[in-house]
Amino acid sequence: MGAVCAAWFLINLVGIYLCQRQVVVRWNAAYAAWKSGGSAEGYLKEMEQCEAKIKNDTGIMLVYDGIPLNDYISVHKIDLLKEMGKDRECLELLKSTLPGIKNPEVQKVLSKVETEIKKKETGQHG
Repeated sequence: MGAVCAAWFLINLVGIYLCQRQVVVRWNAAYAAWKSGGSAEGYLKEMEQCEAKIKNDTGIMLVYDGIPLNDYISVHKIDLLKEMGKDRECLELLKSTLPGIKNPEVQKVLSKVETEIKKKETGQHG
């Protein structure tokens, strides 16, 4: 019975890894297309599809620069939204993402982005 459970766990682990690797490959292709002159909107939509694909992956997540893949995508999405001038969406995503980020350097950068956007909004409306 224990061997069956271990085998099932390993099969699930490999499945999760392969799914997440596909997301990374897809995301990298979208990034390359955007940097080669593609639209930011197209890149944003692709990021959202990547997020949806790994939304239900829980527990085990690929890690990049000490950040789980789902948070890594969110951090890049925040940067893209800021670059696109979508400050409201950017702030909403920041508020939902920042509490889950464990990396202090990333927390610091995201807090700085949040402060910049809030100052910009205050300057425009104040």
